[in-house]
Amino acid sequence: MTDLTITNPDGSVTVTLAYPILIEGESRAQLTLARVKGRQFRKLNLAALSGDGDQLLNLVGQLAAIPPSSLDQLDGADIMVLGEVVMGFLARGPLIGAASSPNAPTS
Repeated sequence: MTDLTITNPDGSVTVTLAYPILIEGESRAQLTLARVKGRQFRKLNLAALSGDGDQLLNLVGQLAAIPPSSLDQLDGADIMVLGEVVMGFLARGPLIGAASSPNAPTS
């Protein structure tokens, strides 16, 4: 991640936008992206995700719960950071794997 991102305790990531956008008439300088869940994963074409801007932006919109009209306002630099976050979600994350992980859930 970058200095523009904060990983939250629930695994979501808050991104500080270089260029704020309007969401329902309100200026927003940060977006919080929830982790990718099964309902979003079913719709993904993983082979095309990194090269398909529409698919990436649609997924960002779902994870941040923002409308398409707000997605259209995102600056290219912010889209690249958001894309890195999304791709990071699809990699093996800290909550998956060894129980010795400090973030691993305990029984």
